[in-house]
Amino acid sequence: MEFLILAVGNELLSGDTIDTNSQWIAKKLTQNGHKVRRMVTVGDVKEDIVREIRNSREDFIIVTGGLGTTPDDLTREAIAEALKKPLIEFREVKRMLSQYRIDDEIRERMSLLPEGSEPVPNNEGVAPGFIVENILVMPGVPKEMMDIFNKVIGRFGSESYWEEWIETHKKEVDITPLLEKAVNKFPSIRIGSYPQKTEKNGKVEFKVRIKISGKDIEMVKEVREFIERGLSS
Repeated sequence: MEFLILAVGNELLSGDTIDTNSQWIAKKLTQNGHKVRRMVTVGDVKEDIVREIRNSREDFIIVTGGLGTTPDDLTREAIAEALKKPLIEFREVKRMLSQYRIDDEIRERMSLLPEGSEPVPNNEGVAPGFIVENILVMPGVPKEMMDIFNKVIGRFGSESYWEEWIETHKKEVDITPLLEKAVNKFPSIRIGSYPQKTEKNGKVEFKVRIKISGKDIEMVKEVREFIERGLSS
């Protein structure tokens, strides 16, 4: 399956908060053999959320953020508008929220979800997540997001996936021709290079980590051997 991860929040765009949610979700999906085609960040602007939902061509959309209790939490309304569905009261959600000491008006608002939604309990916080059509919506607080996502990831199924890593102290510019040969020889395998700088005992060291991944385990291993031979020559 192909996914869009849509992170919502003014705090993400201002740099006040680092978006670790999208990275975590992408890693989980990738390890299950899925493909994250796009990761998009928008502010708490309903029109922007609606536009991204309607323009998506991915199989599934995962949204985080904007489910809280403040006036700028507009994700519920945006999802409903994007899908042209009314917001209706979910008694199940109201029961979930009854255990918390929150204002009645806030409880009423948080109990409204797009028609046809399936609420997903949040055992780490107040606002539940929900699934409607091909969209999963979760709070932006990382531990709450993780709790909900782990409850539903099994629904997406899984496909064969394997990855191998190689480290070299050669410069990236020097290994580029070798990686290009590997890409051309094995087009179905993904190959990425990630330069890193580390400091140990006052000495700076440079290295490149090479990631080889794909659905065919044997071919991934073959590519690793091909690159290792090239690095040693």
